[in-house]
Amino acid sequence: MFRKNPMNFRFVPAANLDESCFYEHSIWSAWEEPEQNEVIANWGIDVDREWELAPPDTQNEYCFPYLGLDPLPLVRGIYQAADVFCASGHNLFGYLTGGFAFAVFFEEQIYRFNINMSAAGKESAAILASRLGLATSSIFPLKFKLRSPLYNGKEIVYEKFW
Repeated sequence: MFRKNPMNFRFVPAANLDESCFYEHSIWSAWEEPEQNEVIANWGIDVDREWELAPPDTQNEYCFPYLGLDPLPLVRGIYQAADVFCASGHNLFGYLTGGFAFAVFFEEQIYRFNINMSAAGKESAAILASRLGLATSSIFPLKFKLRSPLYNGKEIVYEKFW
């Protein structure tokens, strides 16, 4: 028996996963295989109906809110909301994914970082620092405190990686 969309479940094109999504649900998962539909249905979601309501995406890359009760590993395809603390003392909001990538939201912009892409990270840090009115050196280390109650306030720190 399906409930009428508990917890505002929906499929979101991955490119549209924004700050408001993370305020609504603290964990999102990439939809990567049809077998995930069974897990989603076990949460009481009418999967077929939700796919019918999903906005079209030319890349066919979707995310959905994780409604499970078990903590998930920090792996690629799992996006976890976090409070972000800059070395400067600024408190921001962002997410972690894959243990090697993270993002920070500020003034309706997203600043993405990937420790495997140092030049892009350096550029994102410089732009974010400029928007905050800071020197780039005062951004890192960044401390992420996971928001989901499944993680009891777990913290992860990223040092400057370039």
